[in-house]
Amino acid sequence: MATAKMLRTQALFYVIAISLQIASGQRDRYNYREEDNLNDDYYNMIIPDLEEALQNLESFMATAEANNNEAAYENALDVLHSLVEYTRNSNNAYKFIKLKGIDRIIPMNLKSNNIKVRTRTLIFMKSLFDIAPTTMSASMPIVIVDKILDIFETDKMPLKSHAVDVLTYWLPGNPRVQARVMKLKGLVPFYDQVDKLDTHVIVSLVNLFTKVLQEHIRVRSDSQKHLVDNDQMKFYLRTGLLEYMSTETVCNGLLDILTKLWSSSSEEHGVLVVAFDLIKTIQPYCLTMYQTNERAKKLFADLSTFVNDADNQEFFDVYNLNVTDVALVVAGYMEKFNVPNIKDEMAGHSLLTTPKHNVSIQQIPQLIYSKV
Repeated sequence: MATAKMLRTQALFYVIAISLQIASGQRDRYNYREEDNLNDDYYNMIIPDLEEALQNLESFMATAEANNNEAAYENALDVLHSLVEYTRNSNNAYKFIKLKGIDRIIPMNLKSNNIKVRTRTLIFMKSLFDIAPTTMSASMPIVIVDKILDIFETDKMPLKSHAVDVLTYWLPGNPRVQARVMKLKGLVPFYDQVDKLDTHVIVSLVNLFTKVLQEHIRVRSDSQKHLVDNDQMKFYLRTGLLEYMSTETVCNGLLDILTKLWSSSSEEHGVLVVAFDLIKTIQPYCLTMYQTNERAKKLFADLSTFVNDADNQEFFDVYNLNVTDVALVVAGYMEKFNVPNIKDEMAGHSLLTTPKHNVSIQQIPQLIYSKV
């Protein structure tokens, strides 16, 4: 009796915790920890029979979607809620995947008319990616990315944020899915959505884009391409990301994003870290196009002023940025814009005499909101 009471109390605390996560939109990824693997009695109490739970969820969703039945939606949400908690245990997550839970649940739920169902399903996907990333990537039907992109384009802000998080798990190192995204949408939706996103999501999106672009640059380089599996390389080539990068449309879209980040930097300096990383990565592709663009000239003049201002030394210290790298990249743009003596001016500046530091770009979203 005492054990059962303890388990019920423990379950109640987890229900409250998950409810709070859902109510707040659960922006941050769920971080899986070994101590989350509680004993089997706890998980069996949440879902005694996984197959039965999946069948119930399928039935509830069919009824809910057919008749817009609120009671059925609530029942479906309860099962989803339990699945999120149940699959925190890695063995249970693999069991869910083995029972074709992804195919049976996720596509149906992402197409739901109910925003709560779509939201909780995206949260569930992020949790599964945290716990079983390789298996999730291998098991996810590729057509699911179609719906993720639709949600990113058409849904409200919290769902857009969750969609970007799912893509951040799924796209890097997965050229097959990347090729699907480029075939369906190209890059246009990503920079078209900037005005509809908050700064946190823009930072995540820029991080994702930069990471994937750097991946393509690396695998298609002369020194690396012979190491890439032939089938994988076919998808990298089919994606054609480097070819897209040489177009005026893409460079102008990225300029819009950089301008947005710069305008946000007065309140959140941390966004400049991802901006500088993007600027460095796209330099071989967009520098020439920016040469005759007045908006680009103004942006880089502002960035040059920022980099050369000794009062901004603290920014570089806080974010452990390599000051020399940033200064030289900005100077490279300014030189192309025919701004005289910019390298000489920057070379003698006190910022360039400070120690070099490095920052992991994956840390930036956390740094922005913890240090600024």
